[in-house]
Amino acid sequence: MASAVSSGVIMVQPAVLSDETTYLFHRSFTQPLKLVESSKGHVLTMGDGHKILDACGGAAVACIGQGNEEVIAAAMEQMRKITYTHPLSYTTRAAEDLAQAFLGGNTFGLQKMFLVGSGSEANDIAMKLARHYFVEKGQPERVNFVARKQAFHGNTIGALSLGSHVARRRPYLPITLESRVSHVSPAYAYQYQKPDETEAGFVARLAKELEDEFLRLGPQTVVAFVVETVGGATSGCVTAPEGYFVAVREICDKYGILLILDEVMSGAGRTGTMFAFEQEGIVPDIMTLGKGLGGGYTPVAAIIAHKRVCDGFRAGPSQAFNHGQTYQAHPLSAAIATAVQRVVRRDSLVDRCACMGRLLGGQLKETFADAEYVGDIRGRGLFWALEFVRDRKTKEPLAPSLNFAYKVNAESFRRGVSLYPGSGTVDGVVGDHLMFAPAYTITEEEIARIVRTAREGYDHMAGPAGLLLSVLLARNGLSQILCVEPRLEVIAAGHADGLHSRSLEMFKLLGLYEELMKASTEVGERARWAQGSEKSESLGQPRMERVMRQKISLAPNARMKQLISIPQGRIERILEEDLMKHANHALQRSFRVVDVRIDETSASYPVLVTICEDAGVQTRQIQCKFLVGADGAHSTVRRCMGVEMEGDSTEHVWGVVDFVTDTDFPDIRRLTTVQNSAGMAMVIPRETNGQGQWLTRFYVDMNDLELKRQHADAETSTIFIKNQQKKSRITVEDILQRLAEIFAPFRMIIKKGTEVDWSTAYAVGQRVASAFIQVDASNIPRIFLVGDACHTHSPKLGQGMNVSMADSFNLAWKLTHALNGSAASTKNLLQSYASERRLIAQQLIELDRRWYSIQWAESERKKQPGYQDECVRLYQDISGFTSGCGIQYEESLLVVVQAGEAVIHGTDENDEGLTPNSGMVKPGRRLPNTTALRIADGCLWDLHDNLLPDGAGFKIFVFCGRDLLDRHSHSAQTLQVVFDQVIPAFPRAFLDAFVVAPETVYTHGGSSKHVSPLAEYDLWPLIPACIKREAEMRTYALAQTGYDIYGIDIERGAVVVVRPDGIVGTALALDLRINAGLMSYLQGILA
Repeated sequence: MASAVSSGVIMVQPAVLSDETTYLFHRSFTQPLKLVESSKGHVLTMGDGHKILDACGGAAVACIGQGNEEVIAAAMEQMRKITYTHPLSYTTRAAEDLAQAFLGGNTFGLQKMFLVGSGSEANDIAMKLARHYFVEKGQPERVNFVARKQAFHGNTIGALSLGSHVARRRPYLPITLESRVSHVSPAYAYQYQKPDETEAGFVARLAKELEDEFLRLGPQTVVAFVVETVGGATSGCVTAPEGYFVAVREICDKYGILLILDEVMSGAGRTGTMFAFEQEGIVPDIMTLGKGLGGGYTPVAAIIAHKRVCDGFRAGPSQAFNHGQTYQAHPLSAAIATAVQRVVRRDSLVDRCACMGRLLGGQLKETFADAEYVGDIRGRGLFWALEFVRDRKTKEPLAPSLNFAYKVNAESFRRGVSLYPGSGTVDGVVGDHLMFAPAYTITEEEIARIVRTAREGYDHMAGPAGLLLSVLLARNGLSQILCVEPRLEVIAAGHADGLHSRSLEMFKLLGLYEELMKASTEVGERARWAQGSEKSESLGQPRMERVMRQKISLAPNARMKQLISIPQGRIERILEEDLMKHANHALQRSFRVVDVRIDETSASYPVLVTICEDAGVQTRQIQCKFLVGADGAHSTVRRCMGVEMEGDSTEHVWGVVDFVTDTDFPDIRRLTTVQNSAGMAMVIPRETNGQGQWLTRFYVDMNDLELKRQHADAETSTIFIKNQQKKSRITVEDILQRLAEIFAPFRMIIKKGTEVDWSTAYAVGQRVASAFIQVDASNIPRIFLVGDACHTHSPKLGQGMNVSMADSFNLAWKLTHALNGSAASTKNLLQSYASERRLIAQQLIELDRRWYSIQWAESERKKQPGYQDECVRLYQDISGFTSGCGIQYEESLLVVVQAGEAVIHGTDENDEGLTPNSGMVKPGRRLPNTTALRIADGCLWDLHDNLLPDGAGFKIFVFCGRDLLDRHSHSAQTLQVVFDQVIPAFPRAFLDAFVVAPETVYTHGGSSKHVSPLAEYDLWPLIPACIKREAEMRTYALAQTGYDIYGIDIERGAVVVVRPDGIVGTALALDLRINAGLMSYLQGILA
């Protein structure tokens, strides 16, 4: 945060400023600006504390880095000498020194320097200087200028007239000098040289075009040809072909036309020589300098005139240049620029720029040689650019709507590097480029980081599981993500319909829970209807009746206790919007994967993925570090891996349909199962449709009709069996008719004026992939399967999407550490995904099989002894599974049960730890939630709210014993060890600690074991000082009941380590060995 003073009041400004939070007139009223708090060297410190490596010097400005003490001292010294003189009457030593520093002893004939405040001013004044030169020479008919397309010369009216930046010129075209400025083709070989044209032929064509333009205008009317020596922001570091400037100089000389070189961006050493024209074998008549002249320490620019121009004024009638400005040659700006140039010359930074430029260019060419969308890599000195294209062979630009370069820059920025993107590269409308222009003082290590950041990334698929994984990775700072999704938009209707407590908890931790609840409906009760004994006279058959109605029982220790119904499309939209905030380039729609293989010819990017447009027109290959297949039950990634699905797959067909009902059935808004002689159906309440009317989903057993019909009539619009990818033999009308039969005598029809919202069919089956990962030659997992790609089951249990997202939650933090290089063993960490999640998938399949068997059991079976007990156990297991509290990972590198005396114990309050929802802390299980009192402010706090997944960090919970107030106790000593020894041993982003104390503790300073409330004490002076310093707002008081539910002895306490996905990794006793125990566990995982 930063402070600004206004009217004597201190106002705290946010780290990102928008139209509503700033009084400055910024360029855009819609694009927020990031606040820079400070800078030093090559690093910007943002308002939110993030450090950004400036790889573009702002706009090729900061040539010696920031915060140079020598320059700052020169500014202070000049301020003490003289702050301002009027340039019409006076000059200053500071201004004279700067001009001499540049022009003294030069061999190019450059004689005079005119100092102003910006490059736009400089180019505008250069036009006036050239025009006035010819007036002095008696040639007032010279009024025209020629410039090049795809150039930018500034934002004043004159400079804007010279340039061709379409977007910047558009609003002002009627007032620009259109009748006095014409444009010729740029010396931009990559896009403008013809395929069959040699470099010499291209130069000759450009030279002829220029001469033809002079002749068209009348060469006697042309003042100057204005050109960037090296193309700047509009075209992106375009260097001219060999011989171009020699040809231009000859043509200008032939007709007595001045040559003005714009080196505002490319001069002052940026391209490896003090002036960029030195590498072209010519000398200009007039040139402009800007950005590198003052290095960003002050606004300053210059117009430099050759001796022949100066001689023209000396010999003219006025012997004066009719132009002056109030702040022309300002002494402070001149003194600062002189100090910058002193550093440049003394430290040989121009030579260094050339040397480091060769390194930067070489690394860019090596790193991006195989990049599908990088068409050209060009530059000179420390002034380089990548040009992005859709097709490297045809050089076809990318669609402007993609904002490709800006998205690459955005992802680089989130990884801590700032680059300079541009668009309209080719013709002012299409084309994308990304510029690299670091300070001349940049180091080799920083160059490597810049190039690496621009290239790093990996690819994976979309859908809820893929989108959630993308969101988690992006929030962890891994913004080099490509999430491939074949659909152009999120699904409009249907598909997965419910989120259970564990999934809601994930969204709560991500801050997206409230958005979900706005778009969903909560399901609070369940009911069951079956064949009854009461006769229905109208039907002549037993009427069905309700046999059960109850509240939906969810795990008592879950953080979120709701079951909600929400369309999959809305979940995807919420995730996509969040992804755009953190990695707005990441989602690539309308592409699908067609091939995947491990290709270790590129050791750093060993996964080769081929994707194509959904229309099948465009194909591209991507090399990435890791690939995650979240591409559903018919996964292409799984097929390419050669992985088989194992388990049962039946032909038993169920129909699914969503519509607005017209019904008198009393439980239409409850989760209801119906089973009678007419068939079986399941009712799931849904959200409202676009017209505000409540939808209902029905699952309907249609297998008998499917079997009765021998084949599907090609002329009949039958439903597609989603998980078998084939047509069924049933229609939507068949499902609606079956529903009417099952629910009779209740009315069950579509509400008048509405229609079916969505329908599909599926065949019952429970299958698990034979493998969840594929490894490279070093046995490091490179390809992963998540969601339906690796486990399929009955959708009626409502766990497909939920478990899929849990897969992503498990994998995201492991990939984060693998990509950041913070894993002790990338191989072991990533292999744990398969061992942990395949076990859970197998548990889910067995649970689904049990549920299907019991839920739809024949009536005779329901009468058998033990059926009801089996139902109770089943619903306990389902509750434990959906809440996550009953999921158990086996012992491993990540789940460690400490040897020796047990730290966690069974109690009456936690059912001795025997049930899935017992609440007992167990390594390998989700940390159950509980509510505690935050000591600092007396607020009640859910411990789960401390388990934010951002950053892939581990959490240490120190549950103190009642001896906390004794400075020499195990509790106090453990706290000291954790905060002073363990936490500092790891990056803070990867490890944090929390303190939980009993609500009642042993009396401070007492000799007896008398217990008194913790609230009676001013706690901070009585416990180790590190707690207030490091965890004041993370220290809680918990009642004995909470300790008992967790199974932690309130007398002895415990230390519980929680993984980034909320799973308990290990639990240790409070004793002097705590440092060794914690370090042993954490160092086995983190580097």
